[in-house]
Amino acid sequence: MCLVLVLIQYATAFSIGNHHLLQHQENSLLTDKTTLLAFKKTITPDSQSALENWAEKFDVCNFTGVVCSPSRHRVFKLLLNNTNIEGLISPFIANLTGLRKLDLSQNKLFGLIPTEFSQLRFLWFLKLDGNLLHGKIPESLSFLSRLRYVHFGGNFLSGNIPASIFSNCTSLRYVDFSNNSLSGEIPSEVWKPQELWGLNLYVNNMSGKIPLSLANASNLYTLDLENNHFKGELPSEVVSKLYWLTNLHLSYNDMVSHDSNTNLVPFLASLINCTYLEELELAGMGLGGRLSSTIGLLSTTLSKIHLEDNRIFGMIPPNVANLSNLTLLNLSSNLLNGTIPVEIGQLEKLEQLILSDNSFSGRVPATLGQIHTIGLLDLSRNRLTGVIPASLGDLSLLNYLFLNNNYLSGAIPSSLGKCRDLHKLDLSYNRLTGRIPPDISGLGEIRIFLNLSHNLLQGPLPYELSKLESVQQIDLSSNNLTGNIYPQLSNCISINLLNLAHNSFQGQLPESLGELRNLESLDVSNNYLSGSIPASFSKCPSLTSLNVSFNDFNGPIPTGGIFKSVTYLAFLGNPHLCGSVTGIPICLRKTHSLHSRKFLPSNVLLNDDMTALVSDFGIAKLVMTVGVGNSALVENMGNSTANILCGSIGYIAPEYGYGSSTSTKGDVYSFGMLVLEMVTRKRPTDDMFNGGLSLHKWVKNHYHGRVEKVIDFSLVRATRNQSPEVMKMWEVAIAELLELGLLCTQEIPSTRPTMLDAADDLDRLKRYLDGDTTATFASSLGISSSTLDDD
Repeated sequence: MCLVLVLIQYATAFSIGNHHLLQHQENSLLTDKTTLLAFKKTITPDSQSALENWAEKFDVCNFTGVVCSPSRHRVFKLLLNNTNIEGLISPFIANLTGLRKLDLSQNKLFGLIPTEFSQLRFLWFLKLDGNLLHGKIPESLSFLSRLRYVHFGGNFLSGNIPASIFSNCTSLRYVDFSNNSLSGEIPSEVWKPQELWGLNLYVNNMSGKIPLSLANASNLYTLDLENNHFKGELPSEVVSKLYWLTNLHLSYNDMVSHDSNTNLVPFLASLINCTYLEELELAGMGLGGRLSSTIGLLSTTLSKIHLEDNRIFGMIPPNVANLSNLTLLNLSSNLLNGTIPVEIGQLEKLEQLILSDNSFSGRVPATLGQIHTIGLLDLSRNRLTGVIPASLGDLSLLNYLFLNNNYLSGAIPSSLGKCRDLHKLDLSYNRLTGRIPPDISGLGEIRIFLNLSHNLLQGPLPYELSKLESVQQIDLSSNNLTGNIYPQLSNCISINLLNLAHNSFQGQLPESLGELRNLESLDVSNNYLSGSIPASFSKCPSLTSLNVSFNDFNGPIPTGGIFKSVTYLAFLGNPHLCGSVTGIPICLRKTHSLHSRKFLPSNVLLNDDMTALVSDFGIAKLVMTVGVGNSALVENMGNSTANILCGSIGYIAPEYGYGSSTSTKGDVYSFGMLVLEMVTRKRPTDDMFNGGLSLHKWVKNHYHGRVEKVIDFSLVRATRNQSPEVMKMWEVAIAELLELGLLCTQEIPSTRPTMLDAADDLDRLKRYLDGDTTATFASSLGISSSTLDDD
């Protein structure tokens, strides 16, 4: 009987305890539901579609993005990444005290990171990257002792990284604060999380030296500190102890090599200990020193080497062929010389070889034709001589071939026609002779451009060119090509740029070229063409740039379409043409010898309708009088104008600092700087732009197609609550201004557009904002920021 009584009492107590437990669980889940509904209220209504089932009538464990614990008494995970929600992060989330994993990444959340997150004591995974968050990283996050993974990259966070995050959160394994505006130094406590394997701080404003204590983070295998302002010598003492290091990215900082930036050997030698190293990036720091054979002693696991934009000199060591797993080797924009070693042909896995902008001499090694995996071969802007090896035709996977700006001679090898996947072929600015090989028709997959300009090519156009249906740009200008421009070129239906200027073509300009619906730019100037200008060009919907000057055209200038906007400059040197064109001042319409006047950027004005007009040369004359006196020749007006009005510090083209003569390209640079300043609200003279970092480089490194990364935050704020249509137009307009600014501020003057191009681009943008959805932009200049040469 006693035993029965004891069992009854135990069962009663268990029942009461279980009832209290269930009640507690229900209350906890009810609290979590209330918290999530409060969070929803801070999300803007027009972006709440992803949270449609977040309602009182639904089970909280069935809410989109919500994962409850197995016992269903607490919310364990909140996963709302890539749901396009917009608004503030509610501090009410801190009431989800059972939360283990929080992912709000890749949305449009703005405001501050709530300090109340410190109450989420069980949280181990926190991902807020790809939003519009600003302010500082809360120091209170250091209370999250279980935190292992934290990713705040791609926001607008500023201030220092709290040292306490590393000293208190000792379970950290991965930290990513990249693509923000963080400043200060890397905390010396960074080594304390002993299991830390990833540290990404790239694209910030951090400074100071890399702390020696980082060497104690012995499990680190990803270290990315690119695009900051870190100083001091390359961290040999640190990396020599990071035996597991796989990815080392230090590019675009202010570091130097050893012995006052003259010796690379100590740092390369320290990397020999990193036997698992796969990626080494040291680009854009002006590092000095000889490229020694030490590089060939690095781990054979290396797949990518970025050493571009430095001051590395000497020859490429032949033992670089030891790096048998190399897929990318970029040594461009250095001071390297000598011949390209034939041993590079032994790198059987190489996919990209970029040696441009150096002083390599000798021949292009025929052994490069043995690298059957290569997709990009760039040897441009060197001093290479001899013929183009026929073996390059064996590169069946080749997509991009750049041999431009060398001293190559001989004929274009017909074997290049076997490179069926070629997208871009640039052989311009060489001394190539002979005819364009008919085998070029084999390049049916050329989608971007074919550039054979500025050579000594002869003979007629091969009819096979008309088979390039995917090509977007053909530039055959400045050669000795003869014969007729045949109508079949209209079969190149994708073409948007055709430049046949400065040749010896004759006959009529085919009417069929006006049928090219995508054609934006046509230049046939400086030939011997005759007959009338085809009226079909007036119906060419995309055509915005036309130059038929210095030929022997006759008859009336057509009207309508392109002929409404093109200026008289497009028709100069055709004495038998008649008709009226845009932009000629009244005083010049009766002038028979228009080409005796010199065209200057100071004479290009934009009216209130964004139309380019030509002034009456008054500015040039005024400056001429002050600068060189009345006896100077009219032809010198351009030089004297630029000498006086070359610009202010920060806006002056960089080539002027090296003693280059003033040119219209300097005006383009200054204009581009003004455009970038207007959009980013950053001046090129701001303190952050030093040590080789310019406004152009900052925009280029941060932009990557996301305008919110570089533009003034007030512009982002101004678009809130706008309709999707307005948002789309805003994004297009801002992106176009960024593209135009980047194009105009390129380091190399010859790669910048002209002021007429820039004015034309702005006119297109104005038409787009006025409702013309067919308008195209920065691409109208033939390039975009994604294809810019690295400065």
